[in-house]
Amino acid sequence: MIGASEQTRTASIVHQFLKSEAVAESLAARIATADGVRRSSEPNKQIVPLTPSEQTATHGAAMIGRMDAYPSGLSDVTRQATAATVIAETRDWIEKAVIGLNLCPFAKTVYVNDRIRYCVSEAQSEDALLADLSRELRALHGADPQTCETALLIHPRALTDFLEYNDFLGAAEATVEALGLTGELQIASFHPRYQFAGSGPDDIENYTNRSPYPMLHLLRESSVERAAAATPDVAAIPARNMETLRRLGFEGWRRLWLAEPGDS
Repeated sequence: MIGASEQTRTASIVHQFLKSEAVAESLAARIATADGVRRSSEPNKQIVPLTPSEQTATHGAAMIGRMDAYPSGLSDVTRQATAATVIAETRDWIEKAVIGLNLCPFAKTVYVNDRIRYCVSEAQSEDALLADLSRELRALHGADPQTCETALLIHPRALTDFLEYNDFLGAAEATVEALGLTGELQIASFHPRYQFAGSGPDDIENYTNRSPYPMLHLLRESSVERAAAATPDVAAIPARNMETLRRLGFEGWRRLWLAEPGDS
């Protein structure tokens, strides 16, 4: 099955995803021994804090709007320029599509108040991305919500194929569970080739979840619950978004300066 089911389409508004028990057990074992420190997949267990090296790698998780990139073979100048471009295009998408089209009524407040952390991963493999995800989850969990309420882990070099990305989501959710963060943090999914179950690859409705780069949106459950409680008829948001995109059409989408599939 490609993409999310109709039920998941609605649930994604409050950012709740089904978990894979088998994947969770596998990831729990991998994460528990990744750096020689035992971690528990039980939600009530204490979260292991970031190590000094991980703290250095995150460049200060509580800082907002930082154009962070993880170490890679690129020179510092090239890496920073690449991260700057990725984040600039992501912010442009948030402003013009997510907020501009009101696809997510919860987004504007955290965006204008600079409470979003943007982190560009240089990962080129699933294992490397899982390591970055683990670090970002713990960084967000440890940050002050008044300065860092949510985070975008953008990974332009990994999982560019949507089917591979879709398969990875189970492992991402299992990482949340393995770190003992179930009930505290959630993950929402966005991808340049996002495709809902039952839709065609060129259906305009898919653009509600299409972003400039593959990314994982890390959210605090408390923030999601608070926003949902303040928003009347949350369940109607997916249908309203699809209707918005149908009225806009591909030409209107192009006028937002966001490329269609196949555009260079």
